Amino acid sequence: MASEHTVADDPDRARDVLEAVLTNDRADTPAVAQRRHLARQQPRLDPRAAEEALAAARRAAAEVVEHAEPFLRPVRVAEQRVRRAEGDVYASRRALADAPI
Repeated sequence: MASEHTVADDPDRARDVLEAVLTNDRADTPAVAQRRHLARQQPRLDPRAAEEALAAARRAAAEVVEHAEPFLRPVRVAEQRVRRAEGDVYASRRALADAPI
């Protein structure tokens, strides 16, 4: 069987060539399944796109924190009150333990 060499810089063309080879050479099912699995994977992003996505995510997170702030203030006040109350309970228990009976 004569071998034909094909150079493909384009990923879609390379997949087509690979599929033709796998089909014509009666490749085993696992190889075909692996090729299909790889074809379904998302292409990797270039670093600039990843950096842009990260920057967008950081902006969104900052916006969420800003919008949440009015709702978090009462929670912080309540947490301070709880800490003071716990301190008062501790002081009362200590005073009780030190009290003459």
